[in-house]
Amino acid sequence: DGTARNDPQAWFDAISTHHVTVWNSVPAQMQLLLDYASDGKTLPTLRQIMLSGDWIPVSQPKQVASLAPAASMLSLGGATEAAIWSICYPLTDQRYSRSVPYGTAMRNQSVHVLTHRGEPAAPWQIGEIHIGGAGLAQGYLGDPTRTAAAFIEHPVSGERLYRTGDYGRLIDEGVIELLGRRDNQVKIRGHRIELAEVDSALCGLPGVHAAMSTAIGQAPHHRVIAAAVAPSTADDDEEFERRCSAAAVRCAIEAAHRSQTSDLDAEKLLRFASAARTAALMSMCAALGTARSEERR
Repeated sequence: DGTARNDPQAWFDAISTHHVTVWNSVPAQMQLLLDYASDGKTLPTLRQIMLSGDWIPVSQPKQVASLAPAASMLSLGGATEAAIWSICYPLTDQRYSRSVPYGTAMRNQSVHVLTHRGEPAAPWQIGEIHIGGAGLAQGYLGDPTRTAAAFIEHPVSGERLYRTGDYGRLIDEGVIELLGRRDNQVKIRGHRIELAEVDSALCGLPGVHAAMSTAIGQAPHHRVIAAAVAPSTADDDEEFERRCSAAAVRCAIEAAHRSQTSDLDAEKLLRFASAARTAALMSMCAALGTARSEERR
């Protein structure tokens, strides 16, 4: 029923009635179903659950396991420019500490983390995720400039790769952890959104001098795009209101900062900052070919 396509109760009833065995969606839709079934309802017929298209909340796999105790869970990722899905990771009944791992390359595909110099990143070193393999696109139709910028060759193997624009790193056992974007692209309910395009569209409206947008709210289904605009002209009253609003925002930010940092252990934070500084300096020295041992420094 098309009128119930966004109704989690209708999804639950359909799965139960028709003994559905496979679920495939973005995490936000799964969260809607989990919220509906939070009173202990279960879906015992589900055998395979696939989640892709956006960040998976660290607590979601454990919730899914309670909802569908007989189901296997997979996190899937990739890009339209490749085979849609190029990387996967089996999920288990747990709350993940840092983030849900991105995973490892699927069959007939390859996933690499390369540094800004195009070299393979070392374990735990942050780089850009690149995808290769049988599903790789030839390029963007009628756009050779964009194609040349997005598709490169692996510096060692010569394999053709797609630059995803996602930052990541290799963690334990060669698993890739996704860290974020290198540009202003965000994902809302699985859809790619370029914030620069939102800003440009807002600036094209009558009376708008400047605009800036961002993604706010808790993932997955409370995340929305919010934007602020500056009018083309303003009288004295408007200028006064702007100054008051800006002062109120600054006060709110300072209060939020104090609230978020009040429980921090200062000694641990200083130790972390010192270790991070040392790691950064060693990385820069290695890049310049001037790394020295602790005994020589």
